Amino acid sequence: MTAQEFASAALQRERRQLTILFCDLAGSTALSASMDPEDFGEILGAYFELCNAIFKRYRAFVDREEGDSLRVYFGYPAAHDDDALRAVHAALEIVTAVAQLGARFGCRLAVHIGIHTGEVIAGGSEVDGNGGPRVVGQTPNVARRLQELAPPDCLYVSATTHSLVERQFEAEAL
Repeated sequence: MTAQEFASAALQRERRQLTILFCDLAGSTALSASMDPEDFGEILGAYFELCNAIFKRYRAFVDREEGDSLRVYFGYPAAHDDDALRAVHAALEIVTAVAQLGARFGCRLAVHIGIHTGEVIAGGSEVDGNGGPRVVGQTPNVARRLQELAPPDCLYVSATTHSLVERQFEAEAL
């Protein structure tokens, strides 16, 4: 998609289904307090670079990097039939890759991730984050809440998302 097509898509408000993923670096406040800010900044930069590379491979849109968290849309600007599946694959890859990143830096790193799929209103003249659409609806709130509840090294998916991926993954109902 060209920059002009992307800008045009961001200006149009539309009802659509998105799979939204929130990813947060677990224990980062304690980690940042225990090390030099430059060292922590290097870890945080490597974490964001790693996550962004994985999300890009799965054709996701990283809407916002804030603190040590990412808000990611699967299904924007272009929808795919397997957006929920892409989100779960990306999340599982990130859990493993972030642990390996921690080993490289000599510390324990972990993420907790929440994923929910649902209907939203996306787009409009006002944009959020890194130039993405304004997304309105319950879906982002549910995804964020799931991320907050997930323990380190885990991802929680909603029942809606699970129903879209259940043939591909084993999951435990909570």
